[in-house]
Amino acid sequence: MRSKVIKEPPAADIFPELPMRCYFHLVNCHASILDNVGVEVSDLPTAHRQALCALEELRVEAANCDWQGWRLDVADLSGSVLMSIPLEATLH
Repeated sequence: MRSKVIKEPPAADIFPELPMRCYFHLVNCHASILDNVGVEVSDLPTAHRQALCALEELRVEAANCDWQGWRLDVADLSGSVLMSIPLEATLH
């Protein structure tokens, strides 16, 4: 009896693209303000847009703060930094 080869569907069919959770950490060489909640996004461009929105909110809420040397790190669930945005370039 011949064995029948069963082809498995591509992984994308089994696991459609799932949202990923991103965390927005404020970091400088002396301190970190960690985001313990995060947001779910569908992809990196969406995470980038969310980061820019968060920076705009920060600009309004903390207008008188000196953000020299600070950056916004966008990290995934494992803590890997997916992108980093210097604050002085975006808040002034």
